[in-house]
Amino acid sequence: MNKIAARLCTAVALGICCVAPGKAEEAARVPLNIESQPIRAALKELGRQAGIQVLVRVDNVSLNGLKTPPVSGERTVAGALDELLANTGLKYEFVNERTVKVFRAVAGETTSSSTEVGVNLRSTPAPMRFAQAAAASFNGADARSDADAIAVLSVNEVVVTAQKRVERLQDVPVPVTAVSGQLLTQSNQLRLEDYYTRIPGLSLTTSQPFGSSTVAIRGVVTGFFQSPTVGIVVDDVPHTSSNTVGFGNVVSDFDPSDLARVEVLRGPQGTLYGASSIGGLIKYVTVDPTTDTFKGRVQGGISSIQNGDEPGYNVRAAANIPFSDTLALRASAFTREDPGFIDNPGSDEKAVNWGRVSGGRLTALWKLSNDVSLKLGALMQDTNVHGSAEADVVTGPGELGDLEQNRTPNSGGYRKRFEVYSAQLTAKAGIADLTSISAYTQSENTFRWDFSWLLGGYAASQFGVAGANSVQDVSTHKFTQELRVAMPLGERIDWLFGAFYAREKTPRNYQTVAAVDFTTSASAGEIAHLTYLNTFEEYAAFTDVTWHVTDRFDVQVGGRQSRNESDFQNIVGGPLFGGPDSMQPEAHSKDSAFTYLLTPRFRVSDDLMFYARLASGYRPGGPNGGISVISNLPREYDPDKTRSSEVGLKGDLLDSALSFDVSLYHIDWRDIQLQLQDPATFLTYYDNAGEARSQGLELTLESRPVTGLTLAASATWTDAELTEDFPSTAGTARKGDRLPFSSRFAGNLSIDQEFPLGSMLGFVGGSVSYVGKRLSAIGSGGAPAYASYTKSDLRAGLRFDTWTTNLFANNVTDERGVLNTYGLTGVTYIQPRIIGLSVEKTF
Repeated sequence: MNKIAARLCTAVALGICCVAPGKAEEAARVPLNIESQPIRAALKELGRQAGIQVLVRVDNVSLNGLKTPPVSGERTVAGALDELLANTGLKYEFVNERTVKVFRAVAGETTSSSTEVGVNLRSTPAPMRFAQAAAASFNGADARSDADAIAVLSVNEVVVTAQKRVERLQDVPVPVTAVSGQLLTQSNQLRLEDYYTRIPGLSLTTSQPFGSSTVAIRGVVTGFFQSPTVGIVVDDVPHTSSNTVGFGNVVSDFDPSDLARVEVLRGPQGTLYGASSIGGLIKYVTVDPTTDTFKGRVQGGISSIQNGDEPGYNVRAAANIPFSDTLALRASAFTREDPGFIDNPGSDEKAVNWGRVSGGRLTALWKLSNDVSLKLGALMQDTNVHGSAEADVVTGPGELGDLEQNRTPNSGGYRKRFEVYSAQLTAKAGIADLTSISAYTQSENTFRWDFSWLLGGYAASQFGVAGANSVQDVSTHKFTQELRVAMPLGERIDWLFGAFYAREKTPRNYQTVAAVDFTTSASAGEIAHLTYLNTFEEYAAFTDVTWHVTDRFDVQVGGRQSRNESDFQNIVGGPLFGGPDSMQPEAHSKDSAFTYLLTPRFRVSDDLMFYARLASGYRPGGPNGGISVISNLPREYDPDKTRSSEVGLKGDLLDSALSFDVSLYHIDWRDIQLQLQDPATFLTYYDNAGEARSQGLELTLESRPVTGLTLAASATWTDAELTEDFPSTAGTARKGDRLPFSSRFAGNLSIDQEFPLGSMLGFVGGSVSYVGKRLSAIGSGGAPAYASYTKSDLRAGLRFDTWTTNLFANNVTDERGVLNTYGLTGVTYIQPRIIGLSVEKTF
């Protein structure tokens, strides 16, 4: 796989060098009938009739009083804009073939076409700005000159699709954080654990045996091996499994090489995004192909890590190739080697946790007509890590040093491969915008870990060896289909309605446990094997209505009705379970849930917005398998739900030199799904019990006091705890106990400065993140705590023409921040100090 990705990188790079941009065809003419009216309404009408998006940026100048002449007959979009904007002092620029930017020219200002997304005028009051975070994120540096970059980055705005429509971040009545994919690659923050501290309310704990992370938003999580509480989507395609059998409780890491941005939505998102988003949602948005111009990028880098054995490297390449004004292709590929830093003295292995990650993405955009377009995409990533990143903390006899472990050889590694194939059809039928998204996702995972801490005694007594290794092989396939229609109902109402279907199957989840020689890993016999089989189906219908009561005040109301069905069967065998295979009877479950949202929003001014939000989310229920059939345990468990209420304030001050976003929230979590143990039979099962609440305050600030300088800060206070005792079969958790993994306080501070160096542009920056003390589990007996830590990162670089050089140093102080503990002695730390250099060339 690594060779295939490397060859694909080379092919893409050669294609960048060899393919010349095609000559644009003559601009199409469209029939128009636009009456004389206020300019904002006229531009909106042009966008509707021409099937384009119009983005307005007018700094400190009101559009009130400006009227347009009538425009009637066949026109090109450019010709219509020339007539509409005559004598207004406004100019326009094509961002791409379907997006136009309207602005008031400022003396000495250089315009740019680097942003690929437009916004609806109704949701975009003046002034309109572009963001540093988004300038790179929308396909940013693929083809930007230094002058373009300076022009774009000198004004600051983020555009997101959090509510399944394009909006300014400052206008979205949801707390959202957007992180640029280009920023992540330049700073070598390639995994969620590297950059989660940038995002208010997001907490993360690694699941090292499975090579992934369990994430929580606003503290809504009870521990490992539960169904997910945070939804994961890739371009609106659900990515993770909906249950623990398909390992939905762990999150895959996407290499950000072809990501436009990562959007994190805080609070329940059940109405628009469905199941398993009771805490929030992580949305990966990839870069789309465009038919406007040829562009490409090639990047390479090296890195060295503290306690590493060999350097790491990465190679990335991407190209956007327009074949005509109706067809374009975007291809990207990457391969990288992540250096290891954990030693195993017992087996004389250095840096055992090194890994290779390779992947690519191919996307085609075909515009069948002015009103219909089809986007086909294929995304693949293959991760192969050769050992565990856990260090063993052992004192006394057999004491180990820093970043060392004592494990059986060749244990602790994993391989994860996922593929996402999608087809998105968009069409305009009169006043209605139709969207169909069909997707097929497949994941193949193999996990290997040392079970000696748990079954070493059994292995010694039954097989005469001191080690026990486990291997688990999991395959999950998922098909999803979403249909939605968005349309205005008169002048004041926007309506969105749709339907969703998902079918997920885990045809293979096979785990074996073997007794092994602790020094050589030679097998002495099988201890046990287990097989889990599962299918899951979800049906849903949803609607969302926004009533614009006035130009300043609107109310959003939405609802979603979901129905879920699930089948589960398991097989166990081996000496640990009494010998021959035992196939448990198949179990089946059905459940339904209704989620809602209510969001009044008031724009105090064009630069200040206040909102309130009531929203809910749910996790599907499921069957308890054959154990419930042969015992008196519950046959199935029900959905659990969160209900959130919050108020928020977003705005700009001091002529847009200071931006802020503050939210205050309260979440009630009821009928919590728990993994319990029957005291009579010691069988484990799932049931609903207990209640919890999470409340807190989140604040984000960004300041641009002088040209080229950006200061950003975020701070969160989270108070998440039980409001009702868990049953004794779930441990010792009692009312008032804190929920695990999230700290009461966390914060981030960053500084970035750009400055001219002759014909070059220099930039330096740094960030400091603080994560407070977290609990590893719930328990009134005092769950072990992870100590607080502070992490510092530095970066610097130069841009010259189409070349960019980046130097980074992450975890500069080599902090040992704890992300998880495993077994009796295992500890997973944040990545040690890593220093690297990358060089990028754009075309």
